Amino acid sequence: DWSVLGNSFEAFAMVYGFKGDFYLKAGGFLPPYGLKLPNHRVFIREDGLGISPASRDAAIEVGGRPGPLSFAVAVFNGGVGGGGTILDTDPHKAVSGRLDVTFNYRKFHLIVGGSLWGNTVGEAEDEAEDVVESRSRTIRFGPYLTAALGPVLILFELDFEESKDFASDSTIWKRAGYLELSVVPVQGLDIQVSWDHFDPDLDLKPNTVDRVGIGVEVFPVPFLEFKFLYRHSFADVEVGITDARTFPWAASNGMDEVMFFIHAFL
Repeated sequence: DWSVLGNSFEAFAMVYGFKGDFYLKAGGFLPPYGLKLPNHRVFIREDGLGISPASRDAAIEVGGRPGPLSFAVAVFNGGVGGGGTILDTDPHKAVSGRLDVTFNYRKFHLIVGGSLWGNTVGEAEDEAEDVVESRSRTIRFGPYLTAALGPVLILFELDFEESKDFASDSTIWKRAGYLELSVVPVQGLDIQVSWDHFDPDLDLKPNTVDRVGIGVEVFPVPFLEFKFLYRHSFADVEVGITDARTFPWAASNGMDEVMFFIHAFL
């Protein structure tokens, strides 16, 4: 099981070089889903949908880049919580995939795509075996895009998540969005402004939070990043969102955050 080694990093073997840039990957890694963001403290990742570095799991993935298309599909252990467990006795598997297409025109580059992730845990009711209904299912999906023109880059992702509890026959829909505009005035310096959105229950109004941020990234040497980020939150409710997979303090109306990141890309 992947978690025996720990799920705080990715480790996998990959076979590639096939026609069409196809590859096969096996090991422990994050699901192929949406944008690849170094900052996981956004609502489309850890702060909202619960996709964190701990979401790494044992998996097999196939993918490729035939022409302007790019795709990846993976099957994961799919234990409780979406990541590796010491003993995963759950028979269900999680499935994740993404598909995008690239358009290039002179200095303009555009990537448009979509992602899908689904997982079911628990057991179905079986009176003969005296099994109580304990299944829950989570499905998330949404589009994403990147657009670049010279030193200007735009990132966008919008996700919807359905969480269904079979025992209570209840369903909660969530929505998370992220938009970022960045400019590289000189090599090694990146200035960013961002918008972060989350609604933990589309049936409850008011119940949303938006965050605006400004950040500076510095790359003093290759593969090493220093980032300073300031964010301000605007929420529909005075108290924080109470969803168990979010940070309530981050959703408080008027909350200010100052964050500093160091990323080493190995």
